[in-house]
Parts: sequence; C-alpha cells; structure tokens
Amino acid sequence: MEYFENSSVIVPFDFSEQSISAVEFTLNLIDETSQVHVIHVVESSLLASMDMASPLPPILDQDQQKTMLEKLQTFFQDARFQQVKQHCVIGDPGYEIAHLAEREQADLIVMPSHGRSGLDRLLLGSVTERVLRLSHCPTLVLKGDSANYESDIFPD
Repeated sequence: MEYFENSSVIVPFDFSEQSISAVEFTLNLIDETSQVHVIHVVESSLLASMDMASPLPPILDQDQQKTMLEKLQTFFQDARFQQVKQHCVIGDPGYEIAHLAEREQADLIVMPSHGRSGLDRLLLGSVTERVLRLSHCPTLVLKGDSANYESDIFPD
C-alpha cells in the first residue's frame, strides 16, 4: 500500500489476541518492518495501586519491565518480526504510547479496542481514549473481530 510505504507506525502490545492481530495488520499495511515500533507498557505499581496504604509489598517495576521485555523478545523471534523495534516502558499506558509516537515522529498509531464498557471501562479507564487525546498523529482503532481487520478496513 503506497500511502504507508515509508511510515513509522506505533503498535501498543499487551499479548492479547487483538494486539497480535494489530501487529499482523500493521506488517501487512506497510512495506518497511523496521518502521514498526511495538510498545508494551508496564503500569507502575504506584499507578496501579488503588490503596497507597496497602500492606502488600511494592512490585519491583524494573524487574517486571525486564521480564516483559524478555517476553516481547521471545514472542517476536520469528524472522518476519526481525526488524520490528520493541519497547517496554514503565508508566501510564496512554501517555507512554503517545510519548513514543511523538519521540519516534510516528505517522500512525495502530491499536485494537478491547471493547470494555460499563464498570470495567470506568475502573480501568480507556487507554485508547487517552491515546486519541494525547497523540500528535492519527490513530487507527481496530474494533470488532480481529480476524477481519483487514477485510473490514480494505474491502475488495
């Protein structure tokens, strides 16, 4: 597809079926896989904790970040992902995704919507909505059945 030929694309990745499909979709969308940046955000234990007085021991964010980066590298070992850049950061997912897009001068963010609603959305917030508000570039939100992303967006 010529429009996205030299585009830099950010793809948030949380190991879900939807995020796997978003990476696959992106690799089919652009020619240069070295322009694809996959990001996994480890939510800081300070941000994730609803009760700061919790008796639970604090999670070592750097250890979790290291573990998730290793998991990303293992997951993307296949030759077709060889040039895909992998990022694992600690922080607020919406902010970190938008920040990476700005830092890499991305042309597009491709992300799935998990379709949460009601109480789940209220408690968890919407990463997609936050990215839409904060990002400097267009964001393509892939909704619905992940197997049909490509046919839904680019019908024959």
